[in-house]
Amino acid sequence: MSQQTGTTFPKGPRADPQAIIAEALGFFRRPRLLRPEKSGWRAQFPGLLALLGLNLSILFLLLPLLIAWTHAVEIEPPRMMRDMPEMTVLVLAVFVLPPLEEIVFRGWMSGRPAALLALGIGLVLAALLTLGHLAGLDRAALPLLLASLIAAVAGAWLLRHKVHAPQLFSANFGWFFWGSTLIFASAHYSNYGELTAAHLPLVLPQLWSGLVFGFTRLRFGLLRSTVLHCTSNAVVLAAFWVFGLPTT
Repeated sequence: MSQQTGTTFPKGPRADPQAIIAEALGFFRRPRLLRPEKSGWRAQFPGLLALLGLNLSILFLLLPLLIAWTHAVEIEPPRMMRDMPEMTVLVLAVFVLPPLEEIVFRGWMSGRPAALLALGIGLVLAALLTLGHLAGLDRAALPLLLASLIAAVAGAWLLRHKVHAPQLFSANFGWFFWGSTLIFASAHYSNYGELTAAHLPLVLPQLWSGLVFGFTRLRFGLLRSTVLHCTSNAVVLAAFWVFGLPTT
């Protein structure tokens, strides 16, 4: 099968913020496989700062509207914000969950065969664990986890030299990108005790951020998207705590 590497961004001058935002908006309309720019943090910083501003500007437009909506329909705040100590929320939302979410939802977006294999193993594992739990076979969880870990490590070793995305992945990348972004947003319904029609708008912030983080991951790399994710969460949490938004 032929392979496609995607658009490549060589090492170059400092990223122009306006150009990066225009590029991101165009990418949202038509996602495509990209290869991260190879320049360093200093050259990338203006572009990353522009993406952070783009993300936060829309979030701070959405969040007051959604908070008003939760008051109007009497939806309780997210359980994590309501039930956990502030320091625990800070550690989870800024230092623990963003790296894990970036790895799970965007780590494979490079299309590298090893990453796609790990994604496939993870999906099969999740399905088997769910079926096992429903069938009362929770004892099989640990062996399944160990077998999946061994398979992922072995696959990564065997595929370590293959860096190009399969043609099937490249040709259908938009579907993979949007599917992952929608799943990322939908996963945040777990923050609420129930799911009703009134809850549906509440993950619009995560949907928007998922688009920005996805573009950042593809344009600048997984580490950059993780830093952007952590920073965005930290700024939003700070605003919540300053203005008392989570529990009012």
